[in-house]
Amino acid sequence: MCSLFSPSVLAPLYIACWRNHVSLVRLLLEWGADPNIQANGNVAALNVATEHVLTEIAQLVSKYTNQVNSTTLQSRITSIGSIHKENKFTKTAVARLTTLIPKDIDHAGAGSCFIENSVPESVLEFLDGLWSTLPLASATDLKKKKSGTGAPCSDRYFFCDAEGYFSTMLANHIESTLNRNDDSMINVMVFPHMRFLNYREPGSVLAPHVDLFKKDANTGKRSTHTFILYLKDCDEGGETALLKELSSGGPLAEHEVIAKVSPKRGRLLLFPHAAPHEGREVISTPKLLLRGEIWVQ
Repeated sequence: MCSLFSPSVLAPLYIACWRNHVSLVRLLLEWGADPNIQANGNVAALNVATEHVLTEIAQLVSKYTNQVNSTTLQSRITSIGSIHKENKFTKTAVARLTTLIPKDIDHAGAGSCFIENSVPESVLEFLDGLWSTLPLASATDLKKKKSGTGAPCSDRYFFCDAEGYFSTMLANHIESTLNRNDDSMINVMVFPHMRFLNYREPGSVLAPHVDLFKKDANTGKRSTHTFILYLKDCDEGGETALLKELSSGGPLAEHEVIAKVSPKRGRLLLFPHAAPHEGREVISTPKLLLRGEIWVQ
C-alpha cells in the first residue's frame, strides 16, 4: 500500500473532506485513510463535513468511523457560554472601537483600530483551551521571524478553523462593531488559518516589518488586514507599535511610532497588511495572542 494512504496520515483525507472532493474522499477511505484521527484542536473530518452540510461526504466518512467523534467548535463554545449564562454570542460588555490611524490619512496603516470587548469571555476561555491542545510548531514547519537583534521571538501554534464557526463568529463581531461606527456597510471575512503566538521569555521582540496577504482557496479573496486578538494582559511592555515608515537603517534603527497598543485580554487589533509595525520588548510574560488574516471591504 502506498504510504501516502497510510491510516496514520490525516491531512489528505481531512483536506479532501473540507474541499468537498467526494471521489477523492472515497478513494482515500478505500485505501485505508483513518477518519477517526483528529486534526490540531481535536477536530474530526466528519465534523467538518457535517458543519458545512456536505451530506455525501458525511455519509461516506460515517461508514468508516468507529469511534465517537470530537465535539464541534460550536458545541464547545456554546457549552462554555452556558456556564457564563451567555446566549450564544450575546456579549456581556459593549464592544468599543478606538481609531488609531484615521481612514483619510495618507498612510499605509490608514483605518487601523482596536476593539475592546471584541468577543465574549466564553470564547476567550475556549481559545485558552484550544491553544493548550496544539503542538508547538517545529523549525521545519515554519520560517521563524527573526528579531534582528538576537532577542528571542515567539513560539507558534497553528490552527485551521475548517469548521468555520469561530471564523464566522469573529467576522460578525468585527462587522457589527465597524458598521456601528461607519456610514458605509463594511463586509468582513476571517480566513481559517490562524496561529497562536506565545512570547514566553522576557526580552522577546518582533522586528519592524509589514505583513503579506494570504489568498483564500475557496473564494479567491486576498486578505487585506491583519488581526491580533490578545489573550493575556501585559502590565508592562509587549506593545504592538504602528510605525510611520520602515527605516532604511534596519531593525536596530530608530522608528517613529504613530500609535502603540498594549496587550489586554479580549482586545482586538486590526490594521492593513501594508502598515509598518513592530512588537515592542516583552517585559510582563507571557504575551499570548491569536493572529490571522481578514478581508475587509
